[in-house]
Amino acid sequence: MKRLATILLTGLICLPACSQKAPQHEYKKIVVPATCTEEGYEGEICTICQDCKMDTVLPKKAHTYTFTSLNLSGKKSTDFVYYTCTDCGAQEYSAVDPETIDMPILSVYGDISEMSKENKIRVSITYENGENSLACDATMKWQGDSSLSYPKKNYNIQLLEAESDSKHKVTLNEAWGKQSKYCLKANYVDFSHARNVVSGQLYNEIVHSRALQDEVSAVKNGGIVDGFPILIFINDEYQGLYTLNIPKDKWMFGMEDDEGDGTVKQAVLMADSWSRSATLREPMNADFVSSGLDLEFCSTEDTIGNGWVSESFNAMIDFVNNNDGEAFISGIGEYVSVERTIDSMLYTWFIMGADNTGKNILWTTYDGTHWYSSMYDMDCTWGMYYTGELFCNPQEVSVQRYFEDEYFVNLLWTKLWRNFYSDIWKRYFELRTSVLSTENIIAKFTEFDERIPEIIRNSEKKVWSNIPSKDTNNLQQIIDFTYKRVQTLDKYLFENPPTDFS
Repeated sequence: MKRLATILLTGLICLPACSQKAPQHEYKKIVVPATCTEEGYEGEICTICQDCKMDTVLPKKAHTYTFTSLNLSGKKSTDFVYYTCTDCGAQEYSAVDPETIDMPILSVYGDISEMSKENKIRVSITYENGENSLACDATMKWQGDSSLSYPKKNYNIQLLEAESDSKHKVTLNEAWGKQSKYCLKANYVDFSHARNVVSGQLYNEIVHSRALQDEVSAVKNGGIVDGFPILIFINDEYQGLYTLNIPKDKWMFGMEDDEGDGTVKQAVLMADSWSRSATLREPMNADFVSSGLDLEFCSTEDTIGNGWVSESFNAMIDFVNNNDGEAFISGIGEYVSVERTIDSMLYTWFIMGADNTGKNILWTTYDGTHWYSSMYDMDCTWGMYYTGELFCNPQEVSVQRYFEDEYFVNLLWTKLWRNFYSDIWKRYFELRTSVLSTENIIAKFTEFDERIPEIIRNSEKKVWSNIPSKDTNNLQQIIDFTYKRVQTLDKYLFENPPTDFS
């Protein structure tokens, strides 16, 4: 209370009561803010006689640390991680052996002050993964929708040949092959950094667990996101822990551009926001965006344009809206892959992807007529609320929320649940004995978690001190969620078998 004592000694001390000309005190509020070195207080002071009343002592604030340095690329025998408090200058440091941090490092150099989602900036980059190194030019821009409001940004990055606009393809992951476009995912609301990538890895296993000879089965990653942890520096300033992911690009789905005659009709549609078109209840507009969808890729964009995409998608919407019962059962397969859609809806329900029932669905076509549904943006899953600040109840079944809600759930799911319940029920228990067994789920999340050293997680807390749930969003939370979730859904489906079950 050094500052309070100083204030009292310099005159803001209780004085005799006000004179008869001013028989009542006239108080105003006074606040002396706490700092990270001293307490503060709140009180009142009389504007006439300076009578002072202290009501509340404000405890010291926590230090506001900024990341100062981490030189892992030097490979010294011992290095230090420094943090400096922006308020008082106090420093904290930890010793770290860089040889124990087996993580790739991506460094970006260039003026990014004008970067936005629409405005890409040319930069130079270096990449090191302990065995290989890379140096080239690139363009970068922000990536995402609601995540644009977060202080830690996502980025799309396109690798280029030096002093050229030609794409520079490199192998950063053997399973992906040589590619030039990647996504740097900040995972700001998911401190575990695992949900999006591990959910994608599990869904990839679901895709390839079916004996289907379709276009999706031919894609190594099942047309779903994949990635790995990475450290990011921008102009030698540490940006923290990211994951380097497959982007929403044609190579994610094994697609190709049209040769010029309009015969290769392939497209990727993303449901970017909640809308009647995204939930398949109204036709979409030709501009896509005004209907809540975004055309991520169209093979004929430079040949015959993209008008056929909305026409084809609207044909599917029209069928879904105007058919039910036997007509729906016999005809829906002409427009969508029933098996792939059942998998995506079941998996969304299983991982509590409440933001993925209408929004965040990826729709793909390889022939201009038949559509597949897949998943994207799975960071708010496995119990994580969309703000990252709290967790959902894993024991909530929420059939209405995931399959019947007229605003949040796409109409296709509603009618599949009603007309293909027997297939859905059987597929659930098939997956529970394989991909969605607790053993497989926990093993996948544990393997990912072990790739991030504790010193890096601690650094993330310092660099981005406002990240939500940084002390509770961890591997154990996901494990606890998994056990409770499977018990809940298993019990519900056991008690509600299909009518033709025998």
